[in-house]
Order: sequence, then structure tokens, then C-alpha cells
Amino acid sequence: MSVTTTLAEVLRNETIYNEIFRKNPSIKMLVDAISGEIIDVNNASLDYYGYSYSEFCNLNILDINSIDADEYQKRKDEIRRDGVGRYRCRHELADGELRKVEVYTALINLHGTDLFYSIITDISDQVDAEEKLKFGEQLFNQFMTKTPVTLAMLDNDMNYLLTSERWIQDIASGETEIIGRNHYDVIKNQPPHWVDAYQRGLKGHSEKFEQDILIRPSGKLDWIRWEVSPWYTSDHKIGGIILFVEMITQRKKVDEISNRLIEQRSRMAAKVETIEEERRNIARELHDGLGQLLTAAHLNLDLVEQNLESNPDKIKEDLRRVKALITTTIQEVRNISQNLRPAVLDDFGLVPAIRNLCDDFRRTGSLNVQFSEYEMKEHYSPAIEIVVFRVCQEALNNIVRHAEASEASIDIYNRESHILIVIQDNGQGFDLAKISQSKTGTGLMNIKERAELLGGSVQIESQINNGTEIIIEIPLKQNEQSQPFEQ
Repeated sequence: MSVTTTLAEVLRNETIYNEIFRKNPSIKMLVDAISGEIIDVNNASLDYYGYSYSEFCNLNILDINSIDADEYQKRKDEIRRDGVGRYRCRHELADGELRKVEVYTALINLHGTDLFYSIITDISDQVDAEEKLKFGEQLFNQFMTKTPVTLAMLDNDMNYLLTSERWIQDIASGETEIIGRNHYDVIKNQPPHWVDAYQRGLKGHSEKFEQDILIRPSGKLDWIRWEVSPWYTSDHKIGGIILFVEMITQRKKVDEISNRLIEQRSRMAAKVETIEEERRNIARELHDGLGQLLTAAHLNLDLVEQNLESNPDKIKEDLRRVKALITTTIQEVRNISQNLRPAVLDDFGLVPAIRNLCDDFRRTGSLNVQFSEYEMKEHYSPAIEIVVFRVCQEALNNIVRHAEASEASIDIYNRESHILIVIQDNGQGFDLAKISQSKTGTGLMNIKERAELLGGSVQIESQINNGTEIIIEIPLKQNEQSQPFEQ
């Protein structure tokens, strides 16, 4: 009988040993520290590995351990040197299944024999969970780092845990070593409403800012949209916040360009409508005025022709009527020409043209207009003169048609940088909020469009039953060299 067999029999015959070793619920075994032969195993080992007791005691530890002999020798030497060791490896069960285990081994001496006293713990599920967790962390880290979105994950102390590469590029000004650093140290001088949003996020609230400004260290301004949201630990406590930032500077520029294009199209449409309206007026005047006068002259010439032989005395009367019709026609042509481009504007300048315009309204009895000018020059650029004249003309026509006013006034001032026009009436006024639905809207829109074509502005004040005041400013310097145009 060998020494090992004798030791095993001795151990089996010891009552206390049986109680604390064989019946222990943990998986335990005794292994010869030199040969690696399995000396004894407890009942839990038999249940776990699936061997009978006699089969187990005929095995070497390398028969169930997945490591090779050299690695095992290295571990034996470490345990003999340190007295204990803890290792992870794979053990093969009787049915061939490999399980991940952690082995805690202590060097003991029983009856003069060195033994490895090992406690084996199955950690397969734990290792699988750890590997899944590690993979999930790696995947999350990759997602955070490589996502094309500007993201940052911070802890409760506002220290960086993870960031995307876009965050480094867009927000951190290219600083790559920011993990572990404080957010306030990386981005200096943050506005108070940002700090308040962070604090609300750390208390469980989410915040969104659709438009905000990011000030770069260089002083450059960028438009951003950003969000702050809390993130939670496994025990449902707030672990910190996640920041999302979207750079929208280019989008803002595109929107501004789009809005300008829309505004320009609107202005162009209004300008075209104004031109069409003036064409309709000219066509109406030509048809109703000149057309009828020329037709009447033609009919009278027919009468002259008919009376040449039969009634010579009546020819003189017919010719007088034709002459009167031609005189009226000439005057009508002058009136139409005056409406298109007042000759007085070219001959005498802006102030006489506006004064003449006001006199015309007074003569017709449609409106008592008072006109005053202050420090006005004799001539301005054709562009300025025609716009100022048309604005005054449009305003007076609008007052006659819609305001039910008896009196109006035009005051025009020459300022250093602009011409200021103030037009007032004592009419019924209107509700500014409803101007888009009002019949007066087209006339006021024409005034606004004409002024804005030269970079000017229009301000309107009106109250029901208390008249209207229109204040127009036309800049001078940038328009003094403007080319003439007609509207």
C-alpha cells in the first residue's frame, strides 16, 4: 500500500475530518503537492464533476484542469513559495463539458505529507456576465467616441467620463486629453443659464435649448442647439449628465439666406403688382380719356367732310369743336405724362414737385393739404427724388380713397444722413393689427416697398377715429450715386 493510499484511508477514518470536509457544501479536494494526484474529494465535488469517488481518486489534477503541465508547475511553485494561490481556469466535467472555475489553494501538511487544499467555485455565469458587461462597455465607448454626434458624458462632479470625437473637435477646441478633467476647466466662462441647466440635469430634469450661442476662446460666435439629460446607475441613482450639442451656424445662415430670398420675392411680387396696377391705370386713362376724345374728334371731322358742300357755314362750328377736342386731348396726354414722370420734378426739383402735387389736391377740393419743407436741397439723385415723390403721391391718394379725412399735411426734412418725411391726416384711422385684411393695405405696402428699395424704413401710427401718421426715412449717402429708375 502506497503512502498516498494510506493517507487517504487515514483521512477517511477520521470522524472530524469527514464532518468538516466531506459534508461541506463547497466543492473541495486534496491534491498531492508533488505528483498532482487527487487524494480526496468531498461530496459536493462528486455532484459537480459527475465522477464516482473511486474514479476521482484515480485522476490527476491535470486530467480535469485545462492548463498544461508547465503552467501547472509554475502555479505549484508559487503556492509552495507563498503558501496560498488563487487562479482562474477551466475544469472538465465527466461528461466533457468545460466550466469556468476559480480555484483557491492553500498548502497544508497532513501526517507529514504536503497537500494542496483547494476550494473550487464555478464562475461560468459570472465570467459570462463580466464578458458581456465588458463588451457592452466597449461597445458603448465605441459608440460614444465614434458617433458623428457631439456628445459628452460627465459624472456628478462635472468631470468627463466619455466624449465623442466630434465633442473634442467642436466644443473642446481640439483638446484630446480631457477625460477626468472638469467641464468648467475645459470650457471657460460658461453663461449662467448653462450652469443652471447642468444643475437641473443633476437633479433629474432634462433641458433643451433650440437656439443658443457658443463663444469660442477666439471670440468667434457659433449658433448651437443643445440638450442636457441625467444618466442613472444600476441602483437607479443619478450618476451624472449627458450633454448633446448640434452646431447649427450653417443652418442659421441658410435660413437667413432663405428668408432674405423669400422677402426679396415678396418685394418683387409687390413691385410687379405696383407696375401692373400703374399699367392698368394708364390703359384705363388711354381708353376712357384719350380714346373717347380721339373718337369724338374723328366723328366731328366726319361732319366737317359731310358739310363741305351741303352746309359750308356749319364747317367753322365743327372745326371749333375738333380744335377744342384736340386741345383737351393734348392736356390729357400731359396729365398722363405727369403721372408717369412729373416734368416739374426734372425741371425744378423735388420740393416744387411735391408742392405742386399738394396744390393739385387742394384745387380739386378732395383734400386740404399743407406742405412744409426744412433745409431741403434743390436736387437729389433721380432715384431718391422719384421715390420720395411717389411715396407722397401714394400717401395722399390713400388718404383720399380710404381715410375720409378733410385735412392732411406733409413735412419733409433734410437730415445729415437721410430725408425724413412725416405725413399726417385727420381721418378715421385704422387698426394696425388688421392692416393685412384692410383695403388700405395695398397702398401702405406700396409705400413700404418703395422706401425699402432704397434701404429706407416706414413707421405707421394710427388710432380709430384719431387719424394716421406715417414716418418715412430715406438714407442719402448710399443712394446719392444711384442710377435713375422709374416706378
